[in-house]
Amino acid sequence: MDGDKGYTDALLLYHVRISRLGHTRLFSKTVIVSWKQMQNKVLAILFDFDDTLYTSPVSISGIARKVLTQLGLIHVSEMPDSKLIRLILDGPEAWLKQYMLTNNVSSKWQPTYELWIQYCRILLTALGASDVNDGMTNELKSKWEEYGPPGRGLFRPQLVDRVELILEELESRGYRLGISTNRIYSPEPVLAKDSIIKYFSCVEHTGVPGYEKPSPYMPLRFAIQVEINPLKCALVGNRIDTDVGAALNAGMTPVLANWNTKSQRNLHDGLLTANQIEDLLGFFPGI
Repeated sequence: MDGDKGYTDALLLYHVRISRLGHTRLFSKTVIVSWKQMQNKVLAILFDFDDTLYTSPVSISGIARKVLTQLGLIHVSEMPDSKLIRLILDGPEAWLKQYMLTNNVSSKWQPTYELWIQYCRILLTALGASDVNDGMTNELKSKWEEYGPPGRGLFRPQLVDRVELILEELESRGYRLGISTNRIYSPEPVLAKDSIIKYFSCVEHTGVPGYEKPSPYMPLRFAIQVEINPLKCALVGNRIDTDVGAALNAGMTPVLANWNTKSQRNLHDGLLTANQIEDLLGFFPGI
């Protein structure tokens, strides 16, 4: 998408279905965006982390299948990704999110060892494992940590090509930059390891429902910390339900990052979409 061509005023009508703990509500908002007005007003840019700045070489379902097969649950190797993910979401993930709400945990809360063991127990039970015992749950937790998050082993996220060059250029153009990600654990160690944390004035993360996107909580915290009106901020992310929803809920300009999720291409013609990360330089020419 070439920003130099300009855009006419567009009516952006979003109907974003947001699912929380099995409940779906319809988020609708109408926004009139002038391309030139958007260029002139944005002073700060907030980025999503997963599948926006970073991508993972192995999917969550792939890691889960590898770990569970090693534990003897051979039938998982033939289970479709969609079914395996649904079992995880409806089982241990739903239980953990309900625990967070029931106990009114803080935005930076992280599960204890005992809670992760219970999480593993619920997952094994949901997958039909018989005689689930402490040995099995401990082994599952150990193997998951070996392969999976936060940012270790096979699951360690990989920086998207040319990200550092784009961030450096946007910073040189005067934009304040930040990160907002739905993660229980902070992405700062990964950002530091890849030497790009220096570009961000603020790194916000949470995996707690009510605080995580599409809630405006993290975007507004970013705006407060950089002392820039939310209406003068943009949020770049790859998901319609969380990133675009959070941007609109916070009054920010949404930009759909489509370079890692090509399946969304052309599904939302009215939505400002970057099909290549370099498109951001056309959208944001400088302050």
